[in-house]
Amino acid sequence: MGPHGKLRPLPWLLAALCLSMQVMAMGIASDFLEQDTMRLAPGETRLYGIRLQNPEPKDVWVRAGVESEIAQLVNPQERYLLKAGSYANALSIEVRAPEDAAGTRFSVGYWMQPESEGGNVPIAVRIERSFTVQIGESLQEPAPAREHGFPFLFATLGVTLAALGAVMWRLARRS
Repeated sequence: MGPHGKLRPLPWLLAALCLSMQVMAMGIASDFLEQDTMRLAPGETRLYGIRLQNPEPKDVWVRAGVESEIAQLVNPQERYLLKAGSYANALSIEVRAPEDAAGTRFSVGYWMQPESEGGNVPIAVRIERSFTVQIGESLQEPAPAREHGFPFLFATLGVTLAALGAVMWRLARRS
């Protein structure tokens, strides 16, 4: 509080800003697919690469898997150790197109979930991604990609800063 019993918001704002810069999160990077669609001929098999990433300052155990009728992890393990600061924990997904599925679309989902080790307040969020597999010669034209306008992050940051500015302005007017 200030000399007249009023709350000073600037120290709290600076503390919140500094703490928000400490947020790190695990993630999944993957091979590029045009329109998130893999195109295969009937009977064809292809590998799709994913990389589990851990920017955290400590090692983490995670579970990973694939949910699809035409795909599976190559050499799956019950759990994977992601070393601290690692970005290249590569896994491969084998996608096998059925012989009799020309003109069919399939969805391949893959996921990663850290194991909770207790302590403080762990947040073990399951990260899920997916792509489509189009089989055969009768490939449909994919829908055109959406144009991404003004990035959502910048819009959120702008609204937050405007709200904080309005609160600070109201507090300044009261004095």
